[in-house]
Amino acid sequence: MVIQTTTFDLVNNDGQESNYPGEEIFKKKKKSTISKKCLIAVIVIILLAVAIAIIVYFARSSKPAPPPAPHPPLPVPARDRLDCISQGEVKEAECERRGCIWAEESAVPACYLPGDTGYVVTKHEETEQGARVMLGTPAGRRRKRSAKSGFYSDPVENLVFEVQHVDSNIVRFKFSDPYAERYEVPLAVNRQSSSVRNPRYKLEYFGLDGSGTFGFKITRRSTGAVLWDTTLGGLIFEDQFIQIATRLPSENIYGFGENRHSSLRHDLNYKTWPMFAKDENPKEGVLRNLYSQHPVYMSLENDGNAHGVFLLNSNAMEVQLMPSPALVWRTIGGILDFYVMLGPGPDSVVQQYTQLVGRPVMIPYWSLGFQLCKWGYESADEIKETVERNKALDVPLDVQFADIDYMDGRVDFTLDPVNFADLPDYIRELQDTEKMRFVIILDPAIITNRTNYEAYELGMEKDVFVKWPAGKSPDYAEFGNDNMIGYVWPTGKSVFPDFFLEETKQWWKDLIIKEKEKLNFDGLWIDMNEPACFGTNDEKPWNWPEEEKPYWSLKCDAASMLDSPPYKTAALWPRDPNMKGPVLLSDVTLCMDGLQNNSTLRHYDVHSLYGWSQSPPTLDAARAATGERSMVFSRSTYPGSGHYGGTWNGDNGSNWPDMKAAIIALIEYNMWGIPYVGADICGFFGDTEAELCQRWQQAGAFYPFSRNHNSLGNINQDPAVWGEEIATNMAYWLKVRYSLLPYLYTLFHRAHVYGETVFRPMFYTFPKDNETWTVDEQFMWGDALMMAPVLEKGAVEKDVYFPDIQWYDFKDGMPLTSLGWQSMTAVLTDMPMYWRGGRIIPMMPCEGISKMTTQKCVEQGEFAFQVSPSYASDALAHEATASGALFWDDGVSIDTYETGAYFEASLSYKKQKFIMTVVHDGFDVSKFTVQRLVIHATKGGEPLFFRVNGVDKTGELDVAWDASTERVTINNINHKLGENLEIEFSNTRWLTHEDMEKIDCWPEATGIDLTNCSDRGCSYDISDHPDVPFCFYPQSNASIDIDPFGYQLTEGTPTPLPLGEQYEITTRTNTTMWGGNLNTVKLQVEDWDDNILHVKFHVDGRYEPPVPINKPTEKAKDPVYDVEVKNDDDGIFFIKVTRKSTGVVIFDTTLGVLTISEQFLEITTRFEDSFKLYGFGENPHPSFRHEMNYQSLPMWARDQALGWGDNSNLYGVQPFYMVMEGDGNAHGVLLLNSNAMEVKLLPNPGLTMRTIGGQLEFMFFMGPEPEQVVQEYTSIIGRPYFPPYWSLGFQLCRYGYNSLENLKAAVDRTTAAGIPLDVQYADIDHMDERLDFTIDPVNFDGLPEYVQELKKEGTHFIIILDPALITNVSTYEPYKRGQDEGVWITWPEGTSPDFDETGNDNMLGYVWPRGKVVFPDYFKEKARNWWIDEIIRHHATINFDGLWIDMNEPAVFGTNLERPFNWPEDELPYWSLKCAVNEWDDPVYKPKSIYGEPARLSDKTLCMVGEQGENGEYKHYDVHSLYGWSQTEPTLVGLRNATGKRGIVISRSNYVSSGTKAGHWLGDNDSTWSHLRMSIIGILEYNLFGIPYIGADICGFFSDSTAELCQRWMQLGAFYTFSRNHNGLEGRDQDPGSWNAEVSYSSKSALEIRYSLLPYLYTLFYHANTHGSTVLRAIMHE
Repeated sequence: MVIQTTTFDLVNNDGQESNYPGEEIFKKKKKSTISKKCLIAVIVIILLAVAIAIIVYFARSSKPAPPPAPHPPLPVPARDRLDCISQGEVKEAECERRGCIWAEESAVPACYLPGDTGYVVTKHEETEQGARVMLGTPAGRRRKRSAKSGFYSDPVENLVFEVQHVDSNIVRFKFSDPYAERYEVPLAVNRQSSSVRNPRYKLEYFGLDGSGTFGFKITRRSTGAVLWDTTLGGLIFEDQFIQIATRLPSENIYGFGENRHSSLRHDLNYKTWPMFAKDENPKEGVLRNLYSQHPVYMSLENDGNAHGVFLLNSNAMEVQLMPSPALVWRTIGGILDFYVMLGPGPDSVVQQYTQLVGRPVMIPYWSLGFQLCKWGYESADEIKETVERNKALDVPLDVQFADIDYMDGRVDFTLDPVNFADLPDYIRELQDTEKMRFVIILDPAIITNRTNYEAYELGMEKDVFVKWPAGKSPDYAEFGNDNMIGYVWPTGKSVFPDFFLEETKQWWKDLIIKEKEKLNFDGLWIDMNEPACFGTNDEKPWNWPEEEKPYWSLKCDAASMLDSPPYKTAALWPRDPNMKGPVLLSDVTLCMDGLQNNSTLRHYDVHSLYGWSQSPPTLDAARAATGERSMVFSRSTYPGSGHYGGTWNGDNGSNWPDMKAAIIALIEYNMWGIPYVGADICGFFGDTEAELCQRWQQAGAFYPFSRNHNSLGNINQDPAVWGEEIATNMAYWLKVRYSLLPYLYTLFHRAHVYGETVFRPMFYTFPKDNETWTVDEQFMWGDALMMAPVLEKGAVEKDVYFPDIQWYDFKDGMPLTSLGWQSMTAVLTDMPMYWRGGRIIPMMPCEGISKMTTQKCVEQGEFAFQVSPSYASDALAHEATASGALFWDDGVSIDTYETGAYFEASLSYKKQKFIMTVVHDGFDVSKFTVQRLVIHATKGGEPLFFRVNGVDKTGELDVAWDASTERVTINNINHKLGENLEIEFSNTRWLTHEDMEKIDCWPEATGIDLTNCSDRGCSYDISDHPDVPFCFYPQSNASIDIDPFGYQLTEGTPTPLPLGEQYEITTRTNTTMWGGNLNTVKLQVEDWDDNILHVKFHVDGRYEPPVPINKPTEKAKDPVYDVEVKNDDDGIFFIKVTRKSTGVVIFDTTLGVLTISEQFLEITTRFEDSFKLYGFGENPHPSFRHEMNYQSLPMWARDQALGWGDNSNLYGVQPFYMVMEGDGNAHGVLLLNSNAMEVKLLPNPGLTMRTIGGQLEFMFFMGPEPEQVVQEYTSIIGRPYFPPYWSLGFQLCRYGYNSLENLKAAVDRTTAAGIPLDVQYADIDHMDERLDFTIDPVNFDGLPEYVQELKKEGTHFIIILDPALITNVSTYEPYKRGQDEGVWITWPEGTSPDFDETGNDNMLGYVWPRGKVVFPDYFKEKARNWWIDEIIRHHATINFDGLWIDMNEPAVFGTNLERPFNWPEDELPYWSLKCAVNEWDDPVYKPKSIYGEPARLSDKTLCMVGEQGENGEYKHYDVHSLYGWSQTEPTLVGLRNATGKRGIVISRSNYVSSGTKAGHWLGDNDSTWSHLRMSIIGILEYNLFGIPYIGADICGFFSDSTAELCQRWMQLGAFYTFSRNHNGLEGRDQDPGSWNAEVSYSSKSALEIRYSLLPYLYTLFYHANTHGSTVLRAIMHE
């Protein structure tokens, strides 16, 4: 019964056990001592208490008070019933005696625990680590079981429950006895933690007031999923019976072991799994605990998130799974010490688990080769015959094992002198001649009855063996000591080393080092270390010689509470199904009374740790003996064993079900942090058969530990015994394995360093695909290779599941076109296997190597890379991507990663280019080469041209093309592995130097031919490369007689200017491209600053942008640049700008032709090869760094969304670029021109800048650091605006709330989810018919009042304003006032097509309001004042804090079309703004910004003939791109005057210096991953442009977002400087509170991080405002 619920959100500090009052009584490992003074005080207190009790007694009535009534049983719903009698015969009388409830119903326990079974709280407190709760057992419940004090043993009446926050993803909780020392596992768990500020879990406690049963829940904050929930009840803590129960969040439970599981996902129908290390082999249909103990499980929640739970307890235990779903965990000793790991990915659960118990050991490279073993080799000659027959059939083979047969009488550290006398020499022969390795077996049992047996005699001398308690040894009379004696393989009684003792570890190490002198082994296999002991408690062991009497076996005390505990876990069920005895826990092992570690540990507690304790000293010894990394294989393991070695799943059977079960076992061991794991290929017990063994070898070729091993008395089953045909097929799959070993080795490196898994189920990689949750007949290596072995006899097809991603057939590289479940052909020689798209796999083909071993492959030293591109839907070839990595070292040295003695490279593929980049070069790889590159599905036809590291290798490489699969293979690359490598290919030839020197003379989109080109005076040559201009300016070898182009410098001394000099240049010819040549131009060169150069090609009387520039008043004294103004040898003018310090030329016009005419200006500059170009805008750029590949970047403000296409012109114009020079210096260049323009990026490299008006005015900013470039730039154009602090908070908007109720709902969803929210917006739907300065009186009635409510809560409000004002609403006062003032853009006098209708020259258009609109001309003072006044008036109606100005390119719908897209269909006649044909709307040259049909400059905006300015001095043709810029300042002034505060303005259209008054967002993006990525590029660019307050519509504006996309975008957008979630009309809501709990929580967490960093962000804006720094910057700035 739940009385009270409390949630602790606690933060710990130092990761240490924290102190609390009276802590000393709760310490487990410290015995209490009481001083004499304390003892006296206690006696006094007791006497006083007795006296008070006597007085009270006599003061009361003589009738004693009745005892408290027994606690009535609390019924439980059937699905939640916990077994009260979980073993033995279930009877009603016993049920009632235990105080449980009897209710016979089908499919549920008949006797179940009351719902309030458990403990009550007596005290609770928060601690630095988490929490501590003192618990006690209610008196009423204790008395009920007075005849037997507990369910099975003495109850622990008081407990302490402690919580420790290990880190944000791991929480520990522990139940223990505060008053008595109890055993705890001696595993050094890495749980030291620092302060956990933002845990991803929440703990909720129940019953803290003591009136109800204590319980708690652990919840995933991001989704609300309850991961652990003990409110089910059932907590029991007795001396030898401990139980805890929890509800589960889903039915997807994996793990627990070691057992033979027939399915990866567990059956929850009251299935019980025991865990207690025993020498029991896996057998189908038999419930057994096997060799190891792994109390760990993983749960995949219903949304695909994963978590893991680890119980640090090594006593015999069991887990019962319930269909509710729930589980009950029972153990018979120790404490409950749990760790919950929150993932949320399955692989991250394993990483967190291995963070606790230890990362997996890094294995030697040779251990990845194929390995052979058999128990039953009769001699060294038989081992030799086995190796030779496999080598003869070219079966790859790296490791040969020797089982116990090689020993003399199966005694450790001996050699059979008869049958294996030649083994030492043969081992060396294998190592030296065959390049193989050898592994020997060691068992722990040491024989006692052999004279002069060093191992035993030294062990006795050092006293290293497991012991009986003093006086209990039944063999004391025979041996005279307390050593526990057992029987295993040797004929005779044996003792067992106690590996908890330091003396034992050294003894073991010394013996192994000595053994190495006799047998030159490379690795060690430790077996029988559960520990196994044959015949314990039987008359005799099964292998005791029949004739040797009297029979003997180890006999344990059947009356012992340790060997015969009151609760016998399911560990004993196979031997005693009814739990009636006499089966003991010690059967087939040592007696539980045994003592270890100098009698401080009972074998009862540490039994399952035996193999775990043996592994570290064995590895230490192996490394000391071999001087190499070596390898240890242990049969018995425990959590943390993977830190020291590998394992296999034991003595399986030669049958089809065991082959399938092996996949499950290997997946589970990877989950448990032991990735080096295998199964005995073809089976251990029983005779295998050809088909089974062939199929098993196919699967086993991809086990991490790949070993064929079988048992005594069975037929040989190594590959060669099956004959040449089958052996050849087995060898084929092993050779496939060997070719992939560099990838597998890299996976093991990542497992060792990061805890990643190697052998994975499908759901690890695709956890959100619920179809993968039960797939357990296929597996993956890492996340790049999938194998689907055939597991059924006679099958020639295999059902394979393909998640929704690109897959390729392994053999032929054919892309799969059908996903989901597919039936794949799998004849006997074939196994379905697939490459995953998006990955690059490093390989070592090992071709031409006979008798293959890993060492031979390494000595050959040839690498290859397999590229399997990932395509997004119907992406083109250049959009394919893939990635990978390669780790490499010498394969044998110890701790190469830790010491840096390794090589690592990153691998990538993008835009038809493969790149290998050396990341770490601490290992000499000079003898290794890259020889092959294979790329699947290149798309776009056969690659014909190739480059290696930028050098054309076409015709030199050995290239094979498979047209059916579009796979290209490049052979014989012969590139050194240690050097960076780039290989790119193309369907078109590479550009030559001559190509790149051709500067386009016909930049128009159409009309090019020989005649037209020649008439222009240019050269014409049809190129076979599509990007090379056909018509180009004449080069020095031109064959036609033409007049020269360009200008020449007039002779004479330049005219001095205050800041520099002025030159005169004149045209060299009358030839002109477009007419209107400007024959004489003034060139002004001014030294504005030591780091700023001004260069202007000036023609008097031509338009110049009216943008204020902070021009210096004094000339620079020591400029860092040189300027060269000359004529070249042909008399052609050029200008060069050079950085003095380095000699780098940063501007050089010798590449192209300077053209300056009325409506066409062009200049070209050459770049140095090392230059990297950034900037120009506003365009959707596919990459931050521009590719110099003839692409054109148009700049012309237009209402065009990001989806218009790469490099299209968007809302703003920013003709500024930055270059990173090859030496790390940087410079920037501004072209101060606002006419329609374009920049063409040339591969020389260089760039051509074209504009159709104004002047060519440049400013150079020399840096030399990137950040200094921006600071210098903003010193000239103006420093960025300093936004108010609140504008750095999260902001929410939607075009399409459509009502105040929907807007409120978005706010409420956000705040209810705890998501920070600082600013709410209203888009145009809040207006009355979308009219500026109005509010919809129906749908948004009450908006002003709601704004006031928000402001009381600290939330600010921003409204939108568009520039267009309606003309046809007679009551619309803003228009009337504007008309009275004459504030609109106008037609030239007498040209208005609407004069007869309007009686004025106002230029009309159509936008959002239903009717014709006019556009304010903000170049007019009266327009600016009118706009300011309207803002102030409107603020009196609605108390906004900021203004968002949109559609200010300006946008006009349907210009030059029949009608706008939103003109009512039924409203005739149709109308739109139509511009007459003229030189301004139809200029002689049309930049790319107006390509298309009907291709007019006025499309989507106003007519270019429009007049602006106080006296009509500007044509819209010139100032169009300044419209948003001109609107910004009066908007800010109006806002500030209205609010009296700093405020913020957000403008869609912008120009140079817009950042001084406003911020910007990247416009109407799409809800796509590509636009999420491109947002980073746009934001980086706008910081270069001096507009650091910049963001993108989080989650996307157009189309519906998805939960995953929005979650990722919120995580990114939380760190935009302007962080706003905004989407469009008609789509679904996408505010973070509208999604599932995971998205909401993730958004909340990201934003909380942002908010915690806002003082820093605000400081960055301060520095931007005062020094011109960027706020959000690229890494290159640092």
